[in-house]
Amino acid sequence: MNGFDTGTCLPADSVPRAKRELAERAVIFFSRELGIDPPPLKWHKGARLTGVTSIGAPRDCVGMLNHDGSISLDARLEGDKLIETIAHEVKHAQQAKSDPLFSGYCRGARALEAYEREADRFAEDAPRRFFNQTAKAVFAPDTVGAHLKGRW
Repeated sequence: MNGFDTGTCLPADSVPRAKRELAERAVIFFSRELGIDPPPLKWHKGARLTGVTSIGAPRDCVGMLNHDGSISLDARLEGDKLIETIAHEVKHAQQAKSDPLFSGYCRGARALEAYEREADRFAEDAPRRFFNQTAKAVFAPDTVGAHLKGRW
């Protein structure tokens, strides 16, 4: 069978709160970078691409952009891999908004391959961009304040 085995769809409250909040902040951050509205998040466990699909051979699916515009993430993702996957899927959300044919491309289509490469490039340094922004938001006011008061 070709397609997508959704595995176990999970209610959001079954995912640890800290992970959900981190993911939501990352979706907002990358959406702002791309100038789009943040897509809603859904969670799953054990999803797989089955058979030959539009995006390749059978494999585990850690994230995907759904036809309804939401992003599905594997609840087992952690750390940098979670942030990279979010960035990759948010990039796909932006691509889908700019190309009405996005979800209709088939495996091997040049446009699909280009979109995957573009999403991979966008996600390459996503953890650094995201965590640097987060650190600046948390520490910058104190650092600037200390510097201005001559304690730096």
